[in-house]
Amino acid sequence: MKSFLIISGLLLSVFLSFSVGKAANIAPVQGLATANSTYLDWDPQNAIDRNSTTGWSSGGYAYPTDPDWLIVDLQKPFQITRIDLLFWQYNGSPYFGYTNEYNLYTSVDGTYWYHIGSGVLTEHTDPKFYTATFTISGGPLRYVKYEVVGGSHWAGIVEVMIYDTSSSVPIPGAVWLLLD
Repeated sequence: MKSFLIISGLLLSVFLSFSVGKAANIAPVQGLATANSTYLDWDPQNAIDRNSTTGWSSGGYAYPTDPDWLIVDLQKPFQITRIDLLFWQYNGSPYFGYTNEYNLYTSVDGTYWYHIGSGVLTEHTDPKFYTATFTISGGPLRYVKYEVVGGSHWAGIVEVMIYDTSSSVPIPGAVWLLLD
């Protein structure tokens, strides 16, 4: 966290971090998201911005022989314990029941991928249809890949949340203290 301390008109900037005792979503802080295709302002970085009103979309349908994918690079290995996926929650749009069939992978180096699960996410009012959670065990990981291979909805995801418990995680923001 970048903190500022103002003492007698002097601005002192200090970088701080804290050790997390429970899982923290590190994707918005550490992650850089890329995708093989993007539609308008549905940018890959929107899928890790902690905002459930934005997300990534490829702007097209995916197939097993021509998948669309989003990769989150954490820029260094972390001890990942859980990955949560959030698809579109139905809000009255004409897409109730539309789906994405997906595979989820992790990697240490971005070259060799380990398949950790597959599923179907559905635009729905019930979270059991539009969310998925994967518990991760093993060594440190740097990359997470969400790969859409089918479904009735354009390939996309609202949020990919990646949780770590092993390190000091810098938290963005500022704390202001004014001393007289």
